[in-house]
Amino acid sequence: MGTDRLHHLDAGIGSRLPRGSTPILDRLLATGPPLELTDWSLAPAALELVLARIGPDVAEIVECGSGASTIAIARLLAARGHGRLHSLEHDRGWARETRHRLAAEGIAGSARVLEAPLRPHPLAEPGYEWYDRRALAELPRRIDLLLVDGPPAGEPALERARYPALPVLAARLRRGATVILDDAGRAGEAWVLDRWRRAGIGFDCRASDPVAIGCMFPPTARGGSGRLDTERKE
Repeated sequence: MGTDRLHHLDAGIGSRLPRGSTPILDRLLATGPPLELTDWSLAPAALELVLARIGPDVAEIVECGSGASTIAIARLLAARGHGRLHSLEHDRGWARETRHRLAAEGIAGSARVLEAPLRPHPLAEPGYEWYDRRALAELPRRIDLLLVDGPPAGEPALERARYPALPVLAARLRRGATVILDDAGRAGEAWVLDRWRRAGIGFDCRASDPVAIGCMFPPTARGGSGRLDTERKE
């Protein structure tokens, strides 16, 4: 899959983020080369919503899946002079490509791409995998914003692949942290959101929205069950 992703980028098959589409992106697009979109990238409207959530109090960001969003967020953090993005990427070739792009723009100090192969995980649904726990150990202890755009979940057999993100990382999310799930209109992500909501985490998501945005508070404050499946499955 990594070769296909790189081929799409190198051959120019991926669409470019259009100038004038969104105000925050407009400013960032003016600071570097055009950002390439592949079939797996966040849509421009989704990326704008993500960028709008990165306020001055957001210092540590974790992203599941790297790409155009990694470059855009790194540009934003570099421009304001503080904050760091930690991006988990299961595809070795794509991780290398994203690192190269960060270095070429001189913004590698604002983002790092952690190679994290997909492995069986006790909090994943049966038959699913999630990111290698050795890479997870390198993530910050306190996370201000979590962006979930990976692992790949577009195929029916993979549609619940993104569920572990919240139970695995919940203990690191500060009170009031933002959690963003991309592809919110798909059936698999709807299932994931339902499970997360049962734990009392509120998400805003309209049918027209490309992403679902939630705020991390103690479960009892939301009146949910208060239980994310954070215990090891036997």
